[in-house]
Amino acid sequence: MLPPAAVSALDKAVRSSTAEDLVGVGRRPFLMAGGAPVDVNALLRLDRAGLRVHEGYGLSENSSVVSWNTPDYWRPGTVGRPLPHCSVTLSDDGELLVKSSSLFAGYTVEDPTSRPVDEDGWLHTGDRAEIDSDGYIRILGRLKNMIITGHGRNVSPEWVEGRLRTCSAVVDAVVFGEGMEYLTAVLVTADGDTSTISAAERQAYDYAEQQLAETDRPERFIVIPDGQEFREHYFTVTGRPKRELIFDEIVRPVYAHAI
Repeated sequence: MLPPAAVSALDKAVRSSTAEDLVGVGRRPFLMAGGAPVDVNALLRLDRAGLRVHEGYGLSENSSVVSWNTPDYWRPGTVGRPLPHCSVTLSDDGELLVKSSSLFAGYTVEDPTSRPVDEDGWLHTGDRAEIDSDGYIRILGRLKNMIITGHGRNVSPEWVEGRLRTCSAVVDAVVFGEGMEYLTAVLVTADGDTSTISAAERQAYDYAEQQLAETDRPERFIVIPDGQEFREHYFTVTGRPKRELIFDEIVRPVYAHAI
């Protein structure tokens, strides 16, 4: 199972190499991805290179997998259709609800991060989603991470972050903008060289101008080189950004200085 950042890294690798160079002649590993939305264009490029990535979706409360893209039913940009034992629906505010025979009874100790099951047996996942007419699920992002800008516009940061990661000089991206006049993106680049840092900002700005709608377009970029200490401090062991910490220690000082 690959996290989104690993899919982006693989996508960048095949742009300057071939699948054979990466995995060997005649080998085609079965690749799956999950954890956050992956840019559909990256999935299509990898598929054309012979490295199909199957996005899926699951959570602990359902004893893992809810849906995934199978070899026979693959729709990039979605996390596939529900497994036979799972049913899904959307709440009035777009939250994905899951009902299945594999819902577990609960944690042995109280866990404040666990997701609730309502009186009708629906697990409230905490994820915003869309379900198309064929039953394929598209995850937009976490409800708790939803950004409401100073102009009252709703933005799912994970969606924007997945697209910014396709820029060759960008390893990771974290987007902020709650109550702000504009979105700010923290870009993480693997190389501390000044030219690479400048390239990451330039690439992200150009990509945002050409590919993102005005509502999803960051206007300020903060570029920081990656490193072990940085990664351990600002990201979890599973690669998820510690958003509050990044905002307090990186974004807030820059934004406060700007105004």
